[in-house]
Formats: sequence, structure tokens, C-alpha cells
Amino acid sequence: MFNNSSLDCLTEFNKSYIQNKNICDVKVYTYKEINNIKFDGFVIYPLEYCENKKYPVILLIHGGPKIVYSNQFNFEAQLLASNGYFVVCCNPRGSDGKGNSFSNIVGKFGVLDYLDIIDFINWFKDKFKNNINENKIVIGNSYGGYMVNWIITHTNIFKAAISCKGISNLKTMFFTSDIGKEFVFKICGTSPFENSQKVDFHSPINYLNNVKTLHCFCIQNLIIDAI
Repeated sequence: MFNNSSLDCLTEFNKSYIQNKNICDVKVYTYKEINNIKFDGFVIYPLEYCENKKYPVILLIHGGPKIVYSNQFNFEAQLLASNGYFVVCCNPRGSDGKGNSFSNIVGKFGVLDYLDIIDFINWFKDKFKNNINENKIVIGNSYGGYMVNWIITHTNIFKAAISCKGISNLKTMFFTSDIGKEFVFKICGTSPFENSQKVDFHSPINYLNNVKTLHCFCIQNLIIDAI
């Protein structure tokens, strides 16, 4: 709770639980800047991190797309980091928290956000090149799953990928999903009726022949396909 610009603690409900748990260190970095807007990158360090060791890496991509990684507790990142992974995540264009011009990239998803995510992972690989091994995994849920599908059809830099509730075909989503019309317009800036080719352009399924990454598709908690 904020009061006169100060932060007051209203409860310590979790203190007794957390004090007996190992919490992995989290650091926030600025990995690039465009037009005076700083792009946030989060690095969750492996439990009992040692600079002389090399660790595998997991890139997490949030859903939304208008959601934001912040300083709030991230149980998924902590769980993975506690099992010996570097866990990294960022807020690409299309995310919340940087104003409307940053989040409103209608018709440019899979382009600007993809560029920002790749810039982030390249920045991380360079900064931590002495602390990571070759095993890099990308995981995303919902819109994050869409971006996982997009990434593995446009680059082979990851050894494995997990797409949870991700979208691969925006045309089928448009006609079958309860949020299909809204989501497809946000991603493509159009509909299959108005510009079928543009919807195809933004659909990862149309680049399936490019995939060389070991991947797994999940719907809710059910694994439906693994290659």
C-alpha cells in the first residue's frame, strides 16, 4: 500500500512460509533502448549459483500479449531456477507498462515483438557467455505459446521448445475461438475476410517446414503432441 509516496506493509502473511524456502536471485537489466524507451530484461539466477559453472537457459514468454513481467513473485521462474536453470524473460513491444505506443503494435506481432525477444536472448548470451551452456529452451503460454511457435518456425537457436495453449493457425482461431475475432485482429490488424494473405503471414503453421527444434505442444495440462 502506498501512502504519501512511501510503501507500507499491510501483512506478512507469507513470511513464515518463505523464510524456510530457497528463493533464487532476480536481477533486472536494460538490454536495449529505442526512442528513450528502456527495454526490461529479467534474469533469475540458478539456485546456489556459481560463476565457475555453466548452466542451461530457459526463456519464458508471457501471455497476453498485453501483460508485463515485473518485480512481483514469479513461481514458475523460481521453480525452474531452483532446478538449476538460468530463467530469463523480457517485455517486448506489445507488452504493458510502457505506454500505449509501446503496447499498441496491432498488425505487427511476430515482427516487432520477435525482434525484441531475439535481441534480448542475444544480449543475454553475450553477457553471460561464460556462465551458460548450449542447452537453451523457450517456453510460453497462450500468446507466449504463439510466440514460441513463431520463434521455432523462424530460428533454430533453441534446443527445445514448449508451447502451452499456443496458437499456430490464426484462421482456425478466428472461426472457432471465443476470443478469435479480437485476438486475430490484434495480431494481424485485419481478418481472414479482409486480407487472407496477411492472416496467413502471421500464422506460424505456414512456416512449419522450417522447424528443426525439438518441441512439445500442450493444451491445458494435456500433452497432445511431442516430437
